[in-house]
Amino acid sequence: MKVSILASAVDYGTRSISETYKQAIQPTSSLTLTRGFKKLKPEDLLRVTSFLALNWLCRNTVLCMFNAPVLLGGLFPLPRFSRWVGFLEWNELLAPSGQHIPLFSFYDRIYKTAFRRLSGLYSPAPDFIKLYEGKGIAIQRCDCPLPPPHQVPFRPQLAPKTKVLFVGADYVRKGGDILLQEWARLRPANATLTFVCPHPPEAEIENVIFRRDIRAGTPEQQTLFLDHDIYVLPTRKDSYGFAILEALNSGMSVISSSEAGAAHVVSDFGGSVSATPEGTVAALFAHLERRDAIQAAREACQAYLPVYRNRVKQSLAEILGIPRF
Repeated sequence: MKVSILASAVDYGTRSISETYKQAIQPTSSLTLTRGFKKLKPEDLLRVTSFLALNWLCRNTVLCMFNAPVLLGGLFPLPRFSRWVGFLEWNELLAPSGQHIPLFSFYDRIYKTAFRRLSGLYSPAPDFIKLYEGKGIAIQRCDCPLPPPHQVPFRPQLAPKTKVLFVGADYVRKGGDILLQEWARLRPANATLTFVCPHPPEAEIENVIFRRDIRAGTPEQQTLFLDHDIYVLPTRKDSYGFAILEALNSGMSVISSSEAGAAHVVSDFGGSVSATPEGTVAALFAHLERRDAIQAAREACQAYLPVYRNRVKQSLAEILGIPRF
């Protein structure tokens, strides 16, 4: 079966997921957008129109990945002989963090029209699926790919002091403020905490390190993940959270709030999921008291990686409508 991909790569997460899909599917044709829908330029629209027109008569599968491709593919006006399917990690416009778009807003109507014109729509985010079930739109559950395996070997032993990692550009929304406040109050002597964020708070706390020099997708970032034992995300609201996948792929023990879009994946890997950001931070400090549990969680994560990769392959087969992949 022939497969074409219209993908988006506006940030590190979408680019990584799109590239992972391309490596696995090896499409006959593909087009990747590097700008969001509102920032598309005339030359981008010309390339998209040419891509869609070339595929509209073909009896193949066209996979549209993320917001702009799903919208463009769904609203393309010509009759459809191909099978057009969409993959949405999350839709921050219609299910944004910390705010609510009116049910019958202009954007809501446009997206629902695009969704209905697709042959199928898939997402790994349970909350997003539930949201659109209430609007009469059927979105099927699928798995999201892990990032490509890191080349640095898994570190089998814990660091002498347990190393905890927090990564998040939106420091407050992801619960970094709650984490730092509790760390400053409890001051655990048996662990260090590394914050990776572009605008860290001005604070000097023992065993707390702030890094603003780490860029996504670099060898330095991969080494950073592999050098830590625990990844914590006490987020107030999040999309799928690609950093969680990277942490799991690095064999880290992951502790997350249930508000993370990939919280169900954390549970599958044997990680810890709490109902609130405060509960997530409390779970972290309880976890720090048991180094044997930390090591067991890391080993369970490492053992589950091939199982999850197989799940992703099966998920891709379902999206593409082929018996096996």
